[in-house]
Amino acid sequence: MTTPIPTTTVVPQSAFTPTAQMAQPPALAAIPPKVAAAISQVMGLMPRLERTEKNVHGNYAFASIDDFLEAVRPACADSGLIIVQDEVSTDMITAGVDRNGKPRNWLRIVHGFTLAHSSGETWQHHPQRTAMVDASMGSQGYGAAQSYTLKLFLRSLFQIATGDGQDVDHQPPNPLPGRDDERAALVVSTLKIIASHTDVAAMSAWWNSDEEKALRRRFNLSPEEVEGLKAALLQRRQEIESLRRDPPPPAPEEDYEHPGDLTKRIIDQLDTMNVEEEIRDYLQENNIWGQIDEGFFNKPQADAIEKAFKQAIARATAPASDIPPNPLD
Repeated sequence: MTTPIPTTTVVPQSAFTPTAQMAQPPALAAIPPKVAAAISQVMGLMPRLERTEKNVHGNYAFASIDDFLEAVRPACADSGLIIVQDEVSTDMITAGVDRNGKPRNWLRIVHGFTLAHSSGETWQHHPQRTAMVDASMGSQGYGAAQSYTLKLFLRSLFQIATGDGQDVDHQPPNPLPGRDDERAALVVSTLKIIASHTDVAAMSAWWNSDEEKALRRRFNLSPEEVEGLKAALLQRRQEIESLRRDPPPPAPEEDYEHPGDLTKRIIDQLDTMNVEEEIRDYLQENNIWGQIDEGFFNKPQADAIEKAFKQAIARATAPASDIPPNPLD
């Protein structure tokens, strides 16, 4: 009969009270002789593993999973020891907040281990190791948890030395952020949201929403932190209202003359001109023909300009004998 794999129950430290039944740990299944001998043989063959890998973010050295496997695998093969790792359970925990103040999800993954001898003898006790990884890692989180729990198990089973200092993988006992970190992240996120608002009513509705109120209560913001956020709200409100009171000046309007007024001005100017070259230069420099072609003037206006132009040219090119005498002479 196979002994069922034990499960782990997480109990808050403040609520943990030992009972008489819990005073002694449950008895483990006896290790089969050949399995025990193989473990002892591998333990004697294990060298000290150097910390050859560097974590640039945490600034610490560690022994990688490959370092462990290169040391353990050939020794296990020589002794006939077989180690099988299997995923026992996975669940998700919501704890803490990310840098945007949103709830953070963690994967808690439990791996169980089976030890057997090449003869077929198998230890009926199945040790377990647990890892907690950020759920945002996706499928990579499962691989990271597998490597970490395997290193923890191999190190403890064979008593492998890795030198003084940090643990094998610098995995903290509790990877969850502290409450101070959570509050600080929430304050920073809230300030960013306040600064992004451009409407006072929308900002007020957001600040007074049930969701935001619950979030502030959940992380127990201090009175000083709340007052700081309110001051930021007031400052942003004043900035928004100031922008409304002082709108940017309108763009200057381009010079514009009504086609009817422009038509009269052109005709009056042509009536005063008696030199052909000046007449043509005037119309060319002011782009009169171009405006007529573009439809700026309606047809009667265009016809009147053309008539005044022809009269001015006729006057400028007429022989002196054809010019009527001035009645005042």
